[in-house]
Amino acid sequence: MSKEFAKIITANRLQDGAVVFLTSEGAWAESTQAAAVARTPDDETRLLTLAAASVKACRVVDPNAIDVSALNTREPARLRERIRQVGPTVRPDLARAI
Repeated sequence: MSKEFAKIITANRLQDGAVVFLTSEGAWAESTQAAAVARTPDDETRLLTLAAASVKACRVVDPNAIDVSALNTREPARLRERIRQVGPTVRPDLARAI
């Protein structure tokens, strides 16, 4: 049985450095719940092209496609990305509510 293809696009907003996720409208949201899900490699390419336009417009930096573990929660599959989403592990007072 093959694993279902599911990715979302993440980047850092240049204005404040926040971790953000690309929506289907090409906007950036702080919640994975608002993120557009790429279900095929072609979807991923289309979303990365939208993200590249935001880089060119100096809105975000370093957009990447990341795996999500479940389509309904859109939770990042890798621990590294879950940590990025919440904030620093050494200063819980700086963590963001998700």
